[in-house]
Amino acid sequence: MPRDQVMGAANPECVRVASGSVPTFWVEAPAPYRVALQFRVGRADEALPTAGVTHLCEHLALSGLEVGSHPFNGTVDLNRTVFFCQGTAEQAGGFLLQCCRRLGDLPVDHLERERRILRTEAAARPKGILDAMLLRRFGAQHYGLGWFPEFGMWTLDGDAVRSWAARWFTRDNAAAWIVGPEPLALELPLPAGVRMAPPVPAVPTLALPAVMRAPVRIVGAGAVLQRSTATTLALHMVAQEVRRTLRFEMGAAYNVTPFYQLLTGDAAWVGVISDLSSTRAEETVRRYLGVLQGCAEQRLSEERLEQYRTASIAALDSPGWEVQLADLATSNTLLGARPATRAELHDEHRLVSSDAIRAVASQLISSALYQVPAGLDVAVGGATPLPDWSSWTATGVEFEDERLLPSPRERFTLDERGMTVRVGEHARSIEWQQTAAMQCWADGGRRIIGKDGSEIVIVPTRVRRGRELVEHVDAKVPTSLYVPQAKRMCPPVGPPIRRDPAVRRRWTQHVRTVRAVAVGLGVLVFMCLGDVVHSLEYAGGGSRTDLPAMLQMLGIAVAVALLVVGISARRRWREVSVGGGSGGVETYDLAAAHRKRLPEGVPVTRSYVRGGHLLAFVALHDLVSSWFRQEARDSIDRLTSRTMTGPELYEEWDGILASDMLSDEGNAFLFELLRVRPKHGSRYKRLLEQGGHATYDVAPTWEAYDGLAPRLETELSRWRNRRHFDRILRTFQAPPIF
Repeated sequence: MPRDQVMGAANPECVRVASGSVPTFWVEAPAPYRVALQFRVGRADEALPTAGVTHLCEHLALSGLEVGSHPFNGTVDLNRTVFFCQGTAEQAGGFLLQCCRRLGDLPVDHLERERRILRTEAAARPKGILDAMLLRRFGAQHYGLGWFPEFGMWTLDGDAVRSWAARWFTRDNAAAWIVGPEPLALELPLPAGVRMAPPVPAVPTLALPAVMRAPVRIVGAGAVLQRSTATTLALHMVAQEVRRTLRFEMGAAYNVTPFYQLLTGDAAWVGVISDLSSTRAEETVRRYLGVLQGCAEQRLSEERLEQYRTASIAALDSPGWEVQLADLATSNTLLGARPATRAELHDEHRLVSSDAIRAVASQLISSALYQVPAGLDVAVGGATPLPDWSSWTATGVEFEDERLLPSPRERFTLDERGMTVRVGEHARSIEWQQTAAMQCWADGGRRIIGKDGSEIVIVPTRVRRGRELVEHVDAKVPTSLYVPQAKRMCPPVGPPIRRDPAVRRRWTQHVRTVRAVAVGLGVLVFMCLGDVVHSLEYAGGGSRTDLPAMLQMLGIAVAVALLVVGISARRRWREVSVGGGSGGVETYDLAAAHRKRLPEGVPVTRSYVRGGHLLAFVALHDLVSSWFRQEARDSIDRLTSRTMTGPELYEEWDGILASDMLSDEGNAFLFELLRVRPKHGSRYKRLLEQGGHATYDVAPTWEAYDGLAPRLETELSRWRNRRHFDRILRTFQAPPIF
C-alpha cells in the first residue's frame, strides 16, 4: 500500500491504515514483516461447560495451514484471540487471508484430532497461583475460568464450534497490526458482526482486602485497578522494592514477578508475587507485607521517583518496542480505549507524581487479594480470610457415608435450595441456581462446581444409597451444565466391612464355632448310635426298645447344630460375598497395580493385558451388566467385530475391572475365578500360566486371547456345575482378597 493512502497521522509511529473494515495499525520497521490479527474474545467470554471453545476455533483455523519457512502461531488469553505470523510481505498477507477464510468455514472434520491435541496440551500445562487468585477473586466465571480445564474438549461438536466462530470472529470484533517496511493492502474476508465488550469484572460476595492461603510457597497480592500510567509506574516501583528487599537484602526469594493483565478499557488485574525459600518463610512474608505498606505510606523522593520513571520509560524503548506499541494500540481498540502514542506515554510518565504513586499503592493494599502460604502464622492486617466453608446448609434428604471408611466422614443433604456436604464438623454448600457446571463420569461420579468456585465431589461407592443420591442431583442440575468425562472418576471404594480389623477375628471365631459344633455333633451321633445298637440288642432278646425316641433326639440335635452354623454363616455373609453384600463395588483388577509390578523392560501396555483379556471374555459371553453394556455399546460392537482388543477396551475404561460392570452371574464367576488363595493364588493366574507364559508375558492380541478363551470356557463350565456348592463352601473360607 502506498504511504499516501495511510490514514491520519495522529500517531506518527503507529498509524491506522485503510485496510477494509477491520481496524489495522502499521508501525514502520525493517523486514521481516510481523503481522497479527486479533479478536475480542477469550476465556472470560466462555461458560464453564463449554470452556475452551475459543481455543478450539483457533486450533481449527490453523490446522490446515502448511508449515513453511515462516513461523506462525495463535494464542488465546482472557479476553483476546491472536493469530501471528512473521515472513515476507506475501507470506504475512497470505497468512491473514487464510486465517479469515478458515474462520468463516472451520474444518470441523479435524475436530476430534484437535480435541485430542488440546487435551494433551492441557495435561502438560500446570495450574499457576495467578489462576488460583483469579478464581478466588472472580469465581468460576469470566476472568476466573483459567483455573479450570477446558471442559468443551469433551462436549463440543462441529455445529457448536461453528456457531461460536460465527458470533465472535467477525470483522466488527477484530483489529490487526502490521510491523514492517511498508503497510500492506489487505481486504480481510470476515463476516459482519458486532463489537463485543469485555465482561465487567464482577466480584462475588468478597470483603476486600481478603487473604487466601493456597498450599504453595508463594506470597503475593493482586487487585483490580484503574488503567493508567500511574498504575504502571506504581507497579514497577512495588516490584523493584520487593525484589530489593526479599532477594538482595534477605536472600529469601529468587523470582519476583509483577503482573498487569488488561481486563477492560479502563481496568486491569495488577499485582506482584514472589517465591519463598524453605527457611525464614514467615519473616519473608512479613517483610513483603511491610514493603507494600511502606509504598502506600512513605513519600518517594524526587530522585528515587526519577529512577523509577527512567527505568519504566526505558522499557518502552527496549528492543521490540514496535511490536509492543502495535499490540497495545490493537488491544486498546478492541477493549474500547484510545490508543496512545509513544510520545504520549513518555509525557504521561513524566507527569506522574509521588502522591499519585502512593495513591495507587494505597488502592492496591486496600482492595487486594493476598496470597499467604498455608500453615504460616502470619496475619495480614485488615484483610478478611477467605472462607473455606459455607455459611448456610441444606435441610432435607440426607445420605450417610459408608461405614468403616478411612478419612473424615462425608454426609450429603439436599433440598430445594441446593446441596450440602458435611465433612466432619464443617459444611460446604452450593445453590442449584448458582451451579456453574457439573462433571459427570459414567460410573456415577459427580463434581458440582459453584459459580463462587466451590466444589462438591460425589463418589457413589463411598455413600450409602449412592446411586439414589446421584439421581437426585442429576434431576436438579440443568443438562446444559453437564460435562461428560471419562468412564470412571476414580477406582471404586471396596467393601468397607473387610477393612474392619474385627473381620479376621470374627472369621476365626466362626471357624472355631463350626469346629466345636461339628465335634459336639459327632460325639452326640456316636453316643446315639451306641444307644441304638444297645437297644437293638435288647430288641432281639424280646425286650422293649426306645429307638424312636433316640432318633428324635438325634434329629433335634442335628437341627440345633445346623441352626447354629446357619446363624453364624448368615452373620458372616457380607464379609465373603461380592461387594460385601451391601451394594458395594468390588475391584477385581486394577491396571495401576500391575504397572508397579511390571518386570524391567516389559512395555507398560502389558499392565492392561491381564484384566483386558478377562473383560473381553465376560463381554463376549454376556456376563456384563446392563449399565456397562449401555455405556460401552460402541466399544463392545468393535470388540465383537475384532476391530478392538480386550486390553484396548480395558484401557478405555481406565484399567479398572469392577463388579458394577458385571451381571450377577458374571460377578459370582469372577468372584471365584479371581479370589486369591493363600497357597496357589487365583485360578485365573493359573490359567494364564498354563499357556507357558508368565503373567506379564501374555501379548495384548487376539491370538493370545484365542489361546486363553478355551481354558476360561472350561473354567466357566466347571464353575456352573458346582456353583451352589461353592456358594455354601464360601461361608467357611477367609474374607476374600483380590
